[in-house]
Amino acid sequence: MKDNEEMKKNLYFYYGAKGIADRKDAHKGYAFKTSMSLVENVISKKEERDLFSELETDGELAPTSASQEYTDRKGKRVNLSPFQTKLVTAFAQVVDTILEEGENKKYIKSLPVKMEERETGADGKKKRLPNSVRAVIDIPELTRLIYSSRDIGGKQTDKVKEEIKNLSEVSQVFKYRDERGGTLTIEAPLITLGKRVTYKTKSGVEKFNKIEVFFEDVFVYEINEKFSLSPITILQLWNETGVQTELFTMLLYLLIGVRGNHISHSEKAVKAKRKELQKEKRDAQEIERELAELKRSYLTYKESITSLLERIDSKRYYKGKYLRFDNLNKDLKQAKDALLKMGIISDFYESTGSSGDRVCNFVINENWLQDQANRIKNLLPPSEQGESETKDTGEA
Repeated sequence: MKDNEEMKKNLYFYYGAKGIADRKDAHKGYAFKTSMSLVENVISKKEERDLFSELETDGELAPTSASQEYTDRKGKRVNLSPFQTKLVTAFAQVVDTILEEGENKKYIKSLPVKMEERETGADGKKKRLPNSVRAVIDIPELTRLIYSSRDIGGKQTDKVKEEIKNLSEVSQVFKYRDERGGTLTIEAPLITLGKRVTYKTKSGVEKFNKIEVFFEDVFVYEINEKFSLSPITILQLWNETGVQTELFTMLLYLLIGVRGNHISHSEKAVKAKRKELQKEKRDAQEIERELAELKRSYLTYKESITSLLERIDSKRYYKGKYLRFDNLNKDLKQAKDALLKMGIISDFYESTGSSGDRVCNFVINENWLQDQANRIKNLLPPSEQGESETKDTGEA
């Protein structure tokens, strides 16, 4: 009961993110879009590879297997911290509220099909599109969203301001090869900061604290074709678990990225199998049992421990070439419990792969978006409940 009251008190931060970005209309959905480009940047594997060993270019520029990464001001490859990933998640919610605004909609539509043509143009000539995905962010409201609380203080606001600045110093790097064997490298900031405006009264009361943010293409590239959906309660769910490890952060984004495809494939497989079993005139209960097993298998995402750890580049789990099982087992259990509590998965178990490696099996909860939409609806008056958008899509 207490949790429901707290959620109701903070509901408008999730139900449309009112007050975070200056705009006339609040987004009224129960889920928000995140571009798959943004998701893939967070979960991309970090191990060193032969840059072009897996590619056939056929005379065209082609992204390498290591084409997406984050670097700091010195050009060193970095991972986003759990807090920075929360900030990126909050920004993705903000971006989702402004996708349909005239200039932004026009800008997104003008982006080329291939990322490299953003800089070179389809004809190979230089072409530059000015970045127009802009929002004026109310920092205290953004802080409340990130911390899932109305009761924030100066320390939390200062932390958000500090991490916004740190995030503006992170670059995304994309690499492509042309038919002559040369490499095109595109390096761009994740976000760019514009004007900063604050106002305090004579007595020292802060009236507003806002910052202009320009979001780079990774937030919007192909967002109308390749995207994932998350419930607008996701930051609250994350805060409720209290888990802030790199492993959990990566797993959360990984599951956000793959769930749409798993749900889609599950629906198609079950539909086809149902027709097949009905033609065989099998017993109705037997059909449902078999379909339930089939659905569960299609909703299960599997990946080995070794492969998962290649996505986070963390020394916490390795001592030289040897795995530190104490740290790994502790963090994996914590991550598994948190993912179950958040509701993005309905089950987790381990198995052994063909090479003897430990394999993590995440059974995706196909009803996650609808469950969270219902949670919000139960706290809203009937006149504001509306309809929820729960169709998952996207590519991992």
